[in-house]
Amino acid sequence: MPVEYAGFMLKPTGFFAANAAFDIPPERNSRSVLAGEEKGGGAACCHKA
Repeated sequence: MPVEYAGFMLKPTGFFAANAAFDIPPERNSRSVLAGEEKGGGAACCHKA
């Protein structure tokens, strides 16, 4: 049985010009660190208390 396919695409108009999320300041998360970044200059495996 022959079948015909039809499709469509939705494109928002002015999304980047009027997106309310762009007005929110970035959150400062002090608990996140880069991989390999150390505090105190010592390696975790060699820490002596």
